[in-house]
Amino acid sequence: MPVEYKETTEYLCDKVNGLPIVANVVKNPFYTAVLIVIIMMISMMFVFRNIKIKSDDSLPKLVLRAGAYALLFVTAIQFLQNQTVINELRGEMKDKNLEEIFDAPQKNIEYVGGKVGAEGEEEMGAVDVPVATGKFNADFTK
Repeated sequence: MPVEYKETTEYLCDKVNGLPIVANVVKNPFYTAVLIVIIMMISMMFVFRNIKIKSDDSLPKLVLRAGAYALLFVTAIQFLQNQTVINELRGEMKDKNLEEIFDAPQKNIEYVGGKVGAEGEEEMGAVDVPVATGKFNADFTK
């Protein structure tokens, strides 16, 4: 049985996003940038722990300085990405709302045949006319 990477990834992401603290952090682009930078700083401390530094600065001080610069760049990228997603969702919602307004009559009407003519008149003068039945959504505020 092959591993379904997409389903596994979606399952794990849903479980992690279900945690309240993770969901709150990931919603905000600045908090997400801070989380990324903290992970970067921890990995830098681990990778460069045995490096001999020629300058007077210690490794934690260099990592903090690099983290400050990284925070600026990652925050800018996160805000750009967040704004792009928001604009894309607004466009999709606008298209969906317009589709609901202009396609609503066609979706909510079913046509049944009906005879129009004077009562008691023979079938000769009767005309087959489609009669609209159904609900019309006239409330466009939603």
